[in-house]
Amino acid sequence: MAKKDEVFGVFKKFRLLVQNESGEMISRLRTDGGGKYTSNEFNDFCSSNGINHEVTALYTPQHNGSSERKNRTLVNMIRSMLKQKQMPHYLWGEAAATAAYLINRSPTKKLQDKTPEEVWCGVKPSVQHLKIFGSLCFQHVPDQLRRKLDDKSQVVIMVGYHSTGAYKLYDPNSKKIVFNKDVKFDEIECWNQKDKASNNFDSHFYLSDSETKDVETEEQEEIIGDIDEGSAGVVNRPTRNTQPLVRLRDFERFPDQTVTDEGDIVQSAMLVEAEPVSFEEALKQNHWNKAMIEELDSIEKNDTWILVQLPIDKKCIDVK
Repeated sequence: MAKKDEVFGVFKKFRLLVQNESGEMISRLRTDGGGKYTSNEFNDFCSSNGINHEVTALYTPQHNGSSERKNRTLVNMIRSMLKQKQMPHYLWGEAAATAAYLINRSPTKKLQDKTPEEVWCGVKPSVQHLKIFGSLCFQHVPDQLRRKLDDKSQVVIMVGYHSTGAYKLYDPNSKKIVFNKDVKFDEIECWNQKDKASNNFDSHFYLSDSETKDVETEEQEEIIGDIDEGSAGVVNRPTRNTQPLVRLRDFERFPDQTVTDEGDIVQSAMLVEAEPVSFEEALKQNHWNKAMIEELDSIEKNDTWILVQLPIDKKCIDVK
């Protein structure tokens, strides 16, 4: 509800819903003394439908203890759910609906070995689909809504459950809630609200303060470095234990920032033999001669082509 004056309309819809689902009639309604429940329209409706409307005394919430305790339980759950994943407060309504959804599927002391949902529907509910509120998830983008090279998934936030079995997903970029069941979840990560001012939701992973400081320190070391005044302006970069790349294991490499006897800095390089750029240069090297002979023998053996005279009006195509 956006306003309190919508209570009467919502109650009429609620009455029809519960009566159709349960097959029972509402015989008693207990409310506090708020004006939204004591209007003439509300009282006339209850009287015409045989509903005994009980109004408790003002400022005595203890007269409706069950409802007040349930409200407090919901508020505590809402606060915990929002804080755990650092969700914005304007999503409290979705958190409230999710909290009620979970309570109805949790055992209570009054209902021995049963949940409210099971008593209401007569079917034991499943909990396999339950996920952590506020988790990052990736919803599949149908082929009809994307181009060939576009991303096949979209990063969104899980904010509840839909009656059809789908999940309620919140898109911080468009600030809209959609329903989808084809979703992959990441319940460890959460939305980084530091990026909420921008429209780009790609940088969504949350980092703790210590992790953020480590990342910033590494970036500063890589970009700035420390200048040692006693080494003729040589940059002292931080040393790290790195594993050599597999594709470079056959090459000879200089260590990073190698200094020669003359004081020159030699950057990392691969000493590889350059290939000849012309036929005449290749003829001067025995191993290239051997390679060409093997290639020609293979061509003749496999009858790759037949050697013929070049026609006068044609140009030959150079090969390596």
